[in-house]
Amino acid sequence: MNAIDVVSWNVLADSYVKPEYWPNTPPELLEPQRRRAALLDRLGTYVGDVDVVCLQEIEPAMFAAAEARLGAPFEGGFVKKQGKPDGCAIFVRRSLGAVDFAEHAYGDGTGHVALAARFGGIGIATTHLKWEKPEVPPEERLGRGELLELVSAWLRPGEPWIVCGDLNADASSPVLRVAFDRGLRDAYATLPDACTANSNAKRKRIDFILHTDHFEATPAPLPAIDDMTPLPSPTEPSDHLAIRARLLASRGGGVKKRAS
Repeated sequence: MNAIDVVSWNVLADSYVKPEYWPNTPPELLEPQRRRAALLDRLGTYVGDVDVVCLQEIEPAMFAAAEARLGAPFEGGFVKKQGKPDGCAIFVRRSLGAVDFAEHAYGDGTGHVALAARFGGIGIATTHLKWEKPEVPPEERLGRGELLELVSAWLRPGEPWIVCGDLNADASSPVLRVAFDRGLRDAYATLPDACTANSNAKRKRIDFILHTDHFEATPAPLPAIDDMTPLPSPTEPSDHLAIRARLLASRGGGVKKRAS
């Protein structure tokens, strides 16, 4: 059966970097040139064996650099948030087929957006949902409405889809329930202790690779982090860990085999 290897990563926009936000991180690791080089080095490790790379909090200059680093094997698309310096990007291995990109701007006035790519009979979307303070009732979170917009705009019954991104909510949140109610599964459900961030000194997994039941997922293990693990760090150039999953087509999901 055919498979697709997917990475999703919030790379942390330079525009949002303030040393006081990360007191456990040596200031030199936050310098834009050094951090960008580390991000590109990590992206370079994906060239040989990853099919799709979804990135959030990516600025136009970083998108251009990532496009150059991933090179000819990949076709990239980018959508910028409205009124903000960053956006979302998807890079698709060209051997999977012709790629059709689509953009969606959420109607809640936040400026947040989603990007989709269709290729080889499947669709994949990436987004960065709006963060809100913990005291906002979960059912009232803007991210919940944004995710509902995304799945309503693009997902259709019977079509194979993957939805990736920084969803600013954990798997138990009503925000994610929107996706689960539409039949999406969590690729990391079998690794319940995996965490991707520790903002506000609390370890959590708020980054997701979701998929329809056309796929069976094998998630890549993540480095262990606790509430005080420095992120960014000498080995992790963002305040989010990248997540990765191999999605095996379980019911003829339309995934074309990658050329060797």
